This record gives sequence, C-alpha cells and structure tokens, in this order.
Amino acid sequence: MKFVYTIILFLLIVSLAIVVIILDHADTKNQVYLEMAITEAILKAAPYGYITPEIQQEVKQFLVDARSFKSENIIMEGTINLAERKIKGSGDERIHLKITYPRTVLIFFGNIINKPIGSYRYINTEFPTS
Repeated sequence: MKFVYTIILFLLIVSLAIVVIILDHADTKNQVYLEMAITEAILKAAPYGYITPEIQQEVKQFLVDARSFKSENIIMEGTINLAERKIKGSGDERIHLKITYPRTVLIFFGNIINKPIGSYRYINTEFPTS
C-alpha cells in the first residue's frame, strides 16, 4: 500500500511540475510578442517625434490578435502624446515607450503573485527642427 501512495505522490508532483513548465513557456511567448510589438512601434515613431494614437492602436490590436491580450489592460507609458513630442536638435531627442501587461501567477496553497510582463525601448527622433 505504501508503494501506491508513493506513486500517487510522485504523479502529483510531476503533474504540477509539467503545468508550471507549460505556463512558463506561455509567459515567455507573451514576452516575445510584447517585445516585437514595442520594437515595431518605436521604429514607426521616430519621424513623428512621439508615439501617435494610430501606432498605439496598432500595437494594442496586434497584441489582442496575436496573444488574446485584453486591450484595456495594456499600459503604455512614455512619449505618447503631442505635448511630449521630441524635436531633433533639442536637449532631449529620445522617444521612450514602455508597455506593461499584468500577469497573475498562481502558486501552491492558493497564493497569487501579481507581476507584470513589460518591455522598454527608446529611439532618437527624426522630427525636423523647422
């Protein structure tokens, strides 16, 4: 009988380990898609001097279509409006963009860890001074 309990315990531990590996793989994939989206967005932003609303919408739509992210949970920070536009030759020419998305990790005994996945990029502007 002890052997049966040992096998059941072993199968339970192996099953939980496999679930953790699968979920970690999904989180890694989400991180890769987030980095692809932010890289594409920052490269499109340079001629404008900021991240336009159209670029922001494209990024959100890409993440919703590719990884089924919820659009309202995608948080964009940085040079994202016209008032913060960077001009070439000014003291600060860098266009910054940081995108985060909340991630919830369930661990043993019902504990929950909330740590967002995120990515950060910057580029110098190409917006002309005149």
